[in-house]
Amino acid sequence: MNEPLRRIGDLAPGVRYRIRETFADFDGDELLAGTELTFVESSYFPYDGGHTLTFAERVVRLAEIDPNSSRVLDDPGRWIERIDGR
Repeated sequence: MNEPLRRIGDLAPGVRYRIRETFADFDGDELLAGTELTFVESSYFPYDGGHTLTFAERVVRLAEIDPNSSRVLDDPGRWIERIDGR
């Protein structure tokens, strides 16, 4: 069984993840529960205290200043799970 995701910084390139609970990112784009994504890379944007997460399928932005996405940053394992078994 995979370890729960403890920090957004623990996302690993090339690994598949599934959205566990639907949420909206910093841009208001909805990520539906069950969506599977392949992580590519991340970058930090300090002005908003956030992260740009690049997946093969889409880009997701999360920021501490946004109530919707900050809860994902606070407890990413509740919202995102690793599914590749590695």
